[in-house]
Amino acid sequence: MAVKIRQLVAPSLVPNTNQTFYTCPANTKAVFRALSLHNSSAGNVTIEVWVVPTGQSAANGYKIAKVTLAANISQRLTEVEGLVLAEGDMLQTLGSVNGASSIIGGGVEVT
Repeated sequence: MAVKIRQLVAPSLVPNTNQTFYTCPANTKAVFRALSLHNSSAGNVTIEVWVVPTGQSAANGYKIAKVTLAANISQRLTEVEGLVLAEGDMLQTLGSVNGASSIIGGGVEVT
């Protein structure tokens, strides 16, 4: 068994369509330790975070967080701390304003 500390979600802008930011690799389990969001716009932005099981679409996913961030505010999502994803599971987001917010996350992958 190997445990690798990783940046699971690279710094990215959150679009206003469902976007996969992490897919758990084959023969691996991933554990999220942190996920942070930042609103860089002048107005409020709402961001939803979903877990989508392997082989499923966003319509079959599970919403684990929905946050509204005021202008220039950051938030760490405690809802994902300790979240375990199995092979093929995905972490997706949906923002209310295209590219107005950013995301970054880290954790470990166990093979």
